[in-house]
Amino acid sequence: MREFIAYDSASTLSRIAVPVLAMTGSKDIQVDPGDMASIAALLPSAQTHVLPDVDHILRHEPRPVSDVRRYKKQAQQPIDPSVGSLLIDWLQRLDHRPGRDSADEPGTRQRQP
Repeated sequence: MREFIAYDSASTLSRIAVPVLAMTGSKDIQVDPGDMASIAALLPSAQTHVLPDVDHILRHEPRPVSDVRRYKKQAQQPIDPSVGSLLIDWLQRLDHRPGRDSADEPGTRQRQP
């Protein structure tokens, strides 16, 4: 546990050179939703989102405060629909980036002999 607390993610984030989608829930009690602002500051190209009424395991949390003791039961439910929508939208935008070559599309690469 001490390793997680002592870990400085800023140095890792500053070296990322690929597209990033970061999301957490407004009711995440394990990771501070305010961390999204830190990620956005360190990695301006990242898309960051704090999803309302979503907890750490990306499930809808109707109660005022999330509780890790409910995770096992919540995990049996589907992830919050906003998670899937954000992910699909982000992936589709990646697929249509300027400069993207059709050779980058799965199934279109030519095999090397």
